[in-house]
Amino acid sequence: INNSVPLDIFSNKGKNFRNKIKFKEEDFVIIVSAAWRRHKRINEILELFFKLKSKIRKLKLIILGDYNKKITDPDIVVAGNISPDHLPEWYRSANLYIHLSWIDQNPNTLVEAIACGLPSICTNNGGTRELIEKTSSGIVSNADENYNYQLVDYYNPPKPNYDILINDFMEIYNNYEIFKKKINPQPIDISNAALKYI
Repeated sequence: INNSVPLDIFSNKGKNFRNKIKFKEEDFVIIVSAAWRRHKRINEILELFFKLKSKIRKLKLIILGDYNKKITDPDIVVAGNISPDHLPEWYRSANLYIHLSWIDQNPNTLVEAIACGLPSICTNNGGTRELIEKTSSGIVSNADENYNYQLVDYYNPPKPNYDILINDFMEIYNNYEIFKKKINPQPIDISNAALKYI
């Protein structure tokens, strides 16, 4: 049974914070969210963002969650820890969600982003694949070597294949409205999950 959210709260309808953070309507905004431990791969997300920025001029990044390193790039907003009441507005401020965590299970942040109508990219190991596939919400990127249940140093993740990630990102970017229309949040509706538990 997947983690789920109330779709009347987490939805693509409602206000966002673009004006507040001075992002323009024509900007293409990536959002990421996590408790930033090493396996969540924030360094790799930033590396990917800078590679993508060389291809897309109006690219921006929002980082949700406690991230203490100083960032001076004006195209990156570090929003910090967010009250759950304001999460939908933050997700709706973006165009796309990226989840590069290594071998993640069933992350709430990805569920929330999908429910708010964001096409998403995740990597191919762990439970994130299932969320993307069940909701038709984006691309499972084969940017990591397949994990075969061997012992690993969890807090020392490998680098993903950036070429594959960039190709997958550009696939969504170039066909954005098609990907957005395909999203079906019903499988992550909390009322469905409750019925399954009952």
